[in-house]
Amino acid sequence: MKSGKLSINSDLLKIIALLLMTLDHIAKIFPEVPFADVFNILGRFSFSLFAFILMYHLYSLQIYKKYLLRLGIWSAVTYLVMLPFYYYGANMSGVPFNILFLFFASVLALALEDFGKKKIKNKFFKRLFILSAYCFCLLLVCRISIFAFIYVVLIYHFFKKPTIFCVVMTLLFGFITNLGGFMGCVAMVATLIAMSIDYNAKQKRIIRGWYLFYLYYPLHLVLLLLLKMYI
Repeated sequence: MKSGKLSINSDLLKIIALLLMTLDHIAKIFPEVPFADVFNILGRFSFSLFAFILMYHLYSLQIYKKYLLRLGIWSAVTYLVMLPFYYYGANMSGVPFNILFLFFASVLALALEDFGKKKIKNKFFKRLFILSAYCFCLLLVCRISIFAFIYVVLIYHFFKKPTIFCVVMTLLFGFITNLGGFMGCVAMVATLIAMSIDYNAKQKRIIRGWYLFYLYYPLHLVLLLLLKMYI
């Protein structure tokens, strides 16, 4: 049955997100390039697409362990690969911390919330456990972006209510930043686009090997930073 949404292959959506992310990182590492501001805005769309894809699978399949393992391993790999650049002055903002770790912390918070709801019977201790879990995960990402963490976990909680989600995030962004709400509007548009897509995770794969998408993240950063150092 057709949903009336734009149907797109899951791998194709990931490739689009990777390309947009690459443009964003080019702008961050080479701020002198033409259209750097445009590339930064496109990077916000990339983050929204990746967050949507991750939360789609979690919401649909409830398989926290698999994504915790994948994100934990690849965020650690990225950290170790980027560490030399961090200490030798070729780093981009946030290195050696990375977005994969932020996604790991987001999934961890949701997994702990799910555990608390299912295993703890007492309402007081259940709420205390979930609150403590979220505070712990917020501490994990405080060096990256607390706003991005909130953004990801709220996609999960408002997955079936994208309009409410976008209003909440736009208002929240206006309160915690001094950017006049512009990037909040960008995030809102990006999320509305993502949630309006009929993301078909069961279509034929374009790229064989799920790990190639994870491998691309540290690999393209290393190549860009080497260019920055030697060109």
